[in-house]
Amino acid sequence: MTKSRTKCTLYFKKETIEDFILANADPTEIAYDETVDNNLRYIGANPNNYVSFNNELWRIIGTFNNIDDGQE
Repeated sequence: MTKSRTKCTLYFKKETIEDFILANADPTEIAYDETVDNNLRYIGANPNNYVSFNNELWRIIGTFNNIDDGQE
């Protein structure tokens, strides 16, 4: 048995829910709204905007910028 070492460098990209939406949604079902916050919203009568997480079905309505979470 021989010992050897291999050196490698890893880079991780932090993905956001907006990245997920843009990568997986039909472009006709999403749009940025015309507010100063430029929020990303699902649009249309029946957009495919459901995700399964932790054995539960969730509906994503969009991503919203400049939201106050109530913490200082």
